[in-house]
Amino acid sequence: MSALQPNLLATAKQGNPKAIAALMNRSLNPKGVTVKAFMQKQRLNIFLESAEVPPQSALMEFTRKGIESLALATVQTVRVHGRQEGSDLPSWVEEFEIDTYQAQATEDLVLAKDTIVVAATTAPLHSGKGLGRSVPQPTKLAVVTPSLSPWVALGAGVGALVLALGGLGGSIAWLRHSQIQALNQAAGLTQSVGQGDPPGDIATLKTDQGQLQQAIAILDQAPTFPLVNVAALATEQDTLQGQLTQVNTDIAAYEALLPKLQAVVDQFSALDSGLDVGMNYRDYGGEIRQLKAAIDRLGREPNIEANGVYTDLQAAYDHYEFAHSVWNYYIESDERYNFFPAASSYGRVLVSTYNVETMDIVGQPRIYLNDALSAVWQAASAKVESAQERL
Repeated sequence: MSALQPNLLATAKQGNPKAIAALMNRSLNPKGVTVKAFMQKQRLNIFLESAEVPPQSALMEFTRKGIESLALATVQTVRVHGRQEGSDLPSWVEEFEIDTYQAQATEDLVLAKDTIVVAATTAPLHSGKGLGRSVPQPTKLAVVTPSLSPWVALGAGVGALVLALGGLGGSIAWLRHSQIQALNQAAGLTQSVGQGDPPGDIATLKTDQGQLQQAIAILDQAPTFPLVNVAALATEQDTLQGQLTQVNTDIAAYEALLPKLQAVVDQFSALDSGLDVGMNYRDYGGEIRQLKAAIDRLGREPNIEANGVYTDLQAAYDHYEFAHSVWNYYIESDERYNFFPAASSYGRVLVSTYNVETMDIVGQPRIYLNDALSAVWQAASAKVESAQERL
């Protein structure tokens, strides 16, 4: 690191996440890896992103050696997240502690980082005649040392620059601007929360969970100070935390329901496999009755209507049951031929919904029974496969 800019290296050694990310990007960007970082209390969070899932072992060794060479006194732990570009959730997460961490250093850091003057006192100023009079003199009675996320940070030293240009008013404006930026970033992350179809799908829930966690982390890192905060900041934090609590509850409920879902999916899969081998009408009717009992039991679970696996299984059952009705109609009509009129009520549904082709037989459009059942069973099988993928 000796060839690096001294100012950037010095800033990184102070624990500045943007400087640390900049140092890492110099080495990793040419290899297709992008680094982002932000502080959360005494933990440095590092996100490594690439077109493919970043290699965990090699990058962890690189990160650990680089961080240890900085001898950070204000960082207690480092959490590294590896994720593929476009993914909201990391593919792997690993954490390690910093041996050089000093608790007192984090308190002393207020003198070296951005500070905001929040009050002033009067101090005696003597005139040339020796008469004392009091005039306002700025005194740092309290300082705010925000550890900003990379989405809202203005960079090391910006707070001091704002003070130099605008004084206390400029400091408050900077603080509020940073908070509004954090609110906008959080809103962008969470605008799709709860909008999945269906909303109870486990993949949707975990995506919502990750987005809410990131949004809350951003708001937690926004600079705050009593009486000058943007009012919406605390309200939005409470709102997002409430949403996250509900999502966590939904995920726990889904995981508790998982064994029952798996059992019914296995039952549907067994019928799907049995049809590939061959099944007569009587046995098929018995299988349909068992599926009906299983799907009805599952339907009595709380809030099951929003569960993606259940909705797929319900759709698959509807297809299987319709195929049974078509088969029954064929038997009751005339079993001498292996086809039936396309103009029948079942025939019209088969043509319009399942795209079954008709054949002109004796001057009328007809549908072969095998074509009809195969088309409906194929639609059912697709729903069973979808349910399996959701588990």
